[in-house]
Amino acid sequence: MKKFLSFICFLYAGIIIYIWHSDMLLNFLAPTLALYIKISLFPITIMGLVLLINKNVEYKFKISDLVLLLPLVMIILAGDGRLTVSLASNRMFTNTSAAPIVEEVEENIEEIIIPEAFEKKEEKNNTFEEVDFEIIDETYEYLTSYMNSKNEAYNQVGKTIRVRGFIVKNDYMPEGYFAIGKYSISCCVADASFAGFISKYDTSKVIEGKWYEIEGVIAKGKTRDGYDMIYIDVANIKEIDKSKEKQYVYPCYNYDDSCSALMKYNLY
Repeated sequence: MKKFLSFICFLYAGIIIYIWHSDMLLNFLAPTLALYIKISLFPITIMGLVLLINKNVEYKFKISDLVLLLPLVMIILAGDGRLTVSLASNRMFTNTSAAPIVEEVEENIEEIIIPEAFEKKEEKNNTFEEVDFEIIDETYEYLTSYMNSKNEAYNQVGKTIRVRGFIVKNDYMPEGYFAIGKYSISCCVADASFAGFISKYDTSKVIEGKWYEIEGVIAKGKTRDGYDMIYIDVANIKEIDKSKEKQYVYPCYNYDDSCSALMKYNLY
């Protein structure tokens, strides 16, 4: 029955090859871990060959060994590994300015968020030629965290910003506000959290789960409990093709130069 173990090794190798060449590996793991999975393909394949060829290896099959087939079942159930928007609604307090909004109040809803007056740099419906903050994948995780948790971020009020991501709406946000963002993962999809921005716009014109690019001005407001918060006052918005966008963003690490794109903002 050692052929069973050999089969398991080849099965694991086949799963790795499949998710690697179908570009699904990064739907399950961060790039740093994905590299180790690719490397493991070679010893697993060699182990399978040794078990198949070497007659000196002995193995007695047990019913409990069927648990080794579990990864195959998980891959089938996981599909392409892309997370749904519903998960973002449940995890959006990790890295988004929605955190202080703990409940929706039907009466006096304007008290939840009271935007301060500010002067816009551009008129609405005119695409910005340049913006002060371009939220690209390499800067996404850090800049969303910076804008939503650092006191220095209030110095950026009045500056323009452009960001791409999927739309999330839930009962925690009052009418006229939604969140836009992506999933941030440091290890694998198990630790995924929503990284994004609260944005002010006519929510009837955006669809939850759809992908958009928005341009706007960074604004400062207050929650119902009196907390300061930052949101984007949207000036321009357009739907984009999600197949051309990465669903996940990752923390940057200075030691591997992944933070270099942030240097121009001088935020450290």
